[in-house]
Formats: sequence, structure tokens, C-alpha cells
Amino acid sequence: MVHLSPRVTNNIMNTTTDTLTTASKVKKGEYVRFSNTDTAPVWVKGDYDRSSKKHSFSKADDMNREVFLKSTAKVFVGFEY
Repeated sequence: MVHLSPRVTNNIMNTTTDTLTTASKVKKGEYVRFSNTDTAPVWVKGDYDRSSKKHSFSKADDMNREVFLKSTAKVFVGFEY
């Protein structure tokens, strides 16, 4: 049995392997969350819009919902979905 030691990220106790990264480092089609909680919605990375210089993210369960984030925006990856 593997025991994960809890780590504190932004004063939230977390036992998962969520990793904080920027929107520009996430590959197209990768699942992300904008906050480090298990109840946060899951988003999918889309294309980069050159005219607005932002990355698109669509909700995994509702592809009609789309947001655009700057390259420096912080997102969480590495969780199980």
C-alpha cells in the first residue's frame, strides 16, 4: 500500500499529485483545473488564438463553454479524471 504524504499548496491540504503550471506549457487536449480542489470543474486545452494572444479552454462536460487565458495564467495538471 502506497501512502501519499500530504502537502500544503495555497493553504489547502492536498494528497493528490496536482502540479501547478502555466497555460502556455499545457499541451492541446490536456485536462486542467483552475483551482486545486476535487470539486473544481475540469477543462480541456484548445488552440492558441494569435490575434488575442490567449489560450482557449473548454469545459470537459460542456464544450460550448469556453474561456481564454493569458499564457502566464496558472492551471493545475496531473490529477485523475
